[in-house]
Amino acid sequence: MIDDSLFAEEMARELDATIRTLEERESLLASAMGAEHVTELERFLTEILDNSGEQDISELERWLDSRDNEWISVVARIRHARNQRATLGRLCMRTNIRNKQAD
Repeated sequence: MIDDSLFAEEMARELDATIRTLEERESLLASAMGAEHVTELERFLTEILDNSGEQDISELERWLDSRDNEWISVVARIRHARNQRATLGRLCMRTNIRNKQAD
């Protein structure tokens, strides 16, 4: 059986590598699209995530091109990976605290 701490360390390394790779891709896409366009996309993405309105999504999809879609996908994956990494960190902290209390 794999030691839980070794498994968690490997997961953390993989998530960190994934986040770095996605952040590099996001940076390249943002540079190609321009700061103003990225700011506009961020605003619409925030509105969609906050409201989850179907009308907002269909409105946004009307003017998205493939690069926009890729940027949104990368940003969503970064957020997901960061959330997973934070959850893993909290789990490791709780496990370490429990292990110290048991000693």
